[in-house]
Amino acid sequence: MVKEIKNIGASVRARLLQLAKASGQSFELVLTRFALERLLFRLGQSRHADCFVLKGAMLMMSWFDDPHRGTRDLDLLGFGDPSPEAMLATFREILAQAADDGVEFDIDTLRVDRIREGLEYGGLRLRTQATISGARISLTIDIGFGDALEPGAEVLDYPSMLDFPTPRLRVPNKTGVSALVWHGQTSCF
Repeated sequence: MVKEIKNIGASVRARLLQLAKASGQSFELVLTRFALERLLFRLGQSRHADCFVLKGAMLMMSWFDDPHRGTRDLDLLGFGDPSPEAMLATFREILAQAADDGVEFDIDTLRVDRIREGLEYGGLRLRTQATISGARISLTIDIGFGDALEPGAEVLDYPSMLDFPTPRLRVPNKTGVSALVWHGQTSCF
């Protein structure tokens, strides 16, 4: 007989603490990474899933099976309306989804700022708070707009830290990321 968990948040928090101790990572970093993973799950389940492509450290962790790499933010490539108002509305909807994973996002703390204004393609930085059984987590989501995706995106089942459904989302193929990195290195001159 499977034991019913009465407080999912407390159970998740305890398992994440064990994971942090076993891996030698800070508990804060493990909490942040889990909250970002569950944000990705909600994004992948939303009607906005096709409007974003994962990039940055979270992508690299999935490709290179590097669970100990630390990251405190989420990097996305966005398509569609790049206005702050549109992104606030989109992420309020995404974060409001129930997922029964112990993570609660505080939509009232969601804020947006413009970033990379002096560059050819701008972006937005969203900040919000989440909790896991009372543990407060500050989250940052950077969204870039305008980068070309050649030769296109593919779908990835993002690995889950615990035994929850995996996020399914769009990612650039590895050839495309290599081209983006090369372009980024050469376009700075």
